[in-house]
Amino acid sequence: MTNGEKKPVKENPVEKPKKRPETVNYVKKTTQKGKIKKR
Repeated sequence: MTNGEKKPVKENPVEKPKKRPETVNYVKKTTQKGKIKKR
């Protein structure tokens, strides 16, 4: 977890789905709610 060190989140699921910015945004929004449906 070195790429996603900008924001200290419980789990950095945004580290893997870095292919598309849309997925990162979706995961970031879902992480804020505490529900990660898509990885």
